[in-house]
Amino acid sequence: MTRVDPNIVTRLRRAALYAGSIAIAISVLALIGWTFHVNVLKGEFRDSPFPMNPMSAVCFILAGIALRLQLRETSTLHRRLAEVRPRAPRPDLASG
Repeated sequence: MTRVDPNIVTRLRRAALYAGSIAIAISVLALIGWTFHVNVLKGEFRDSPFPMNPMSAVCFILAGIALRLQLRETSTLHRRLAEVRPRAPRPDLASG
């Protein structure tokens, strides 16, 4: 079995946390740009006349949230989902 360096795991988790946060921040700025008609925030620059689509921004926000939620191992939802087990049918109900 291979050993995993905890420092590398910590750095990768931190990088994933930053990546999710950056995706959320840029997408929120794009949505603010669409709301208030600010071309720079929408992504319309001199060299790139194609702004970020608002639905793409929403998808990036959801992806960033999902990435950040995956990093939270101790969340209550994670624990609840880990505890869900299929139950065996009750004998008195199965003999119907």
